Amino acid sequence: EAHGGAVEVDGCARVFRRGRDYPGLAMSRCFGDGTVAVDGIVTHTASVMTFEKTEGKEYFLLLASDGVWTHMESHKSLRPVQRWWSNKTRKVPDLKRAVTDLVSDACRLWNNNGYYCDDITAMLVRLWPPK
Repeated sequence: EAHGGAVEVDGCARVFRRGRDYPGLAMSRCFGDGTVAVDGIVTHTASVMTFEKTEGKEYFLLLASDGVWTHMESHKSLRPVQRWWSNKTRKVPDLKRAVTDLVSDACRLWNNNGYYCDDITAMLVRLWPPK
């Protein structure tokens, strides 16, 4: 609110530009919307997975909003990541270019399905670089 926004609560808290009714950014969406949790549509319970890392392999974590996943299958999200990850001319994967390409691909898919493009956010984190 100190930066010109307004918070309104109508089922969930949304941030608007002061004096406007669009866009309304739902602040709880990425962690689960409390209004539909009662119906079992989303959950507030974390899913926890553990795995053993294999020496010499590289691992990454891809976090992305529903703007990425609405029109993109998870295995297709790996294409831009693999393209910039496995570039042999670089010693370090170009994470910025990989995630930029991923977001561009997601936006293109939205445009192919109509004029609207949902909010798209993605983050790629390198875990355990090989020794």
